[in-house]
Order: sequence, then structure tokens, then C-alpha cells
Amino acid sequence: MLLESENKKSRHVLIAEGTGSGGESLVRAFTDRGATTAFFCRDRYKEALELSRETGALNIKCNVFNRNSMEFAADVVKEFMEDRLDTLVCNILPELNREQPAEDWSKDRESLMKNLDAVGFYLQTMLPLMGEGGSVIVLLQSGDSDWETSEPMSLAENMLQSALKGMIQSLARSLRDKRIRVNGLLLSNREEAEPKLGGTVRFLASRDAEGITGQLVQM
Repeated sequence: MLLESENKKSRHVLIAEGTGSGGESLVRAFTDRGATTAFFCRDRYKEALELSRETGALNIKCNVFNRNSMEFAADVVKEFMEDRLDTLVCNILPELNREQPAEDWSKDRESLMKNLDAVGFYLQTMLPLMGEGGSVIVLLQSGDSDWETSEPMSLAENMLQSALKGMIQSLARSLRDKRIRVNGLLLSNREEAEPKLGGTVRFLASRDAEGITGQLVQM
């Protein structure tokens, strides 16, 4: 968690997406500690406005699957954060349905890759706005069991987790000189993880987690 002794305005946080699954708890986790916070909303505009009114966070209309929209959003973020962005939270990846028959996953491959592309471009666009010592956290719902030790999962889960792991480890290595940490958070069961989600993400963004990078943390 953020240390009580830290300046309450020391964190400058961007969350994509703030109105997606778990997004509201992520926004509140940071604004409750006084962090300067902005979040993307692709739809659910009424919910986004209400969340902004209640928390003071800036909502930015942005379609993370559209590069022009993302680039426009980056200009807004840069001005709002005053070049002090230090935390990127990625809540874009889809939740996976393990009930779906294995033969149907091939139909969803294009959609899954589209989501991964959105994650990549979100990070590519926003990382230049970060200074040294920042933190990147990418969320993914992984299913109901320990993905490293369980029986083989669905093709989609394996594909997403392998791609996410590779992305995180590659980014962690490439950003080491800037002291930017990159970690992933795998949610075994989002409903059960929800009460602890905000606090866990806030911890990974804090100075207490300075030694943690290139990791996939399971909840």
C-alpha cells in the first residue's frame, strides 16, 4: 500500500479502462489516497461522469482500439498530469469464459489479438509520458486455477497468458534503465479478488514494491 508518510499527491495515475470490469474499484483505490487520477472510458458515459463527480478523477473519452483516439487522449493526459505521470494501469484485456468449447476458441483468436494489440499500443503511446521510477500494471482474468501448475487450460488462456508474460518481461528489461517497473496481475476469480484488487494494484504501484518487476502476480 502507499505509505502514509508519502505525499498524497505523489502518484499520478492513468487507468484504461475505468468503467470496464473492476475499473471503478481501481479508480477509487487511488483517488481515496489522494492520487491525481485519470481514466479512459470507451462507453458507459453516465457511469464515467458519476465516477468523476464522486472521486475527482478526470474521465477521458477514448476508444483504446482506435489509434487516433489514443493519440488524442495522450495529449489530454500530458496536459492534465503536467508531465508527472508515474503509474499506468491496463484493464483492457478480456475476461475469459472457460465454459466455452475448445473448438470455438479459433473463432475468437482475432478478437483476442485485437485486445493484445490495444494493450501494446496503449503502453507504446503512454510510456513516453512517464519519467523515471514509474510503474506499469496489466490485468488479466485467468480462470479458476493456478495457471502455472494446473492442467492445460483453454487455447485462449494459454495464448493470452503466454503473450502477456512475454510482453511484461520484455518491457521490464527494456525499461530497467529508466527504473520503470512492469508487472502483470492474474485474477483467478474476479468476483473473489474484487475486494482486494484496488489495494493490490496500489501496492504494485507504490515504493514498497520497488524491487518487483517482470512478474505475473496471481490473486
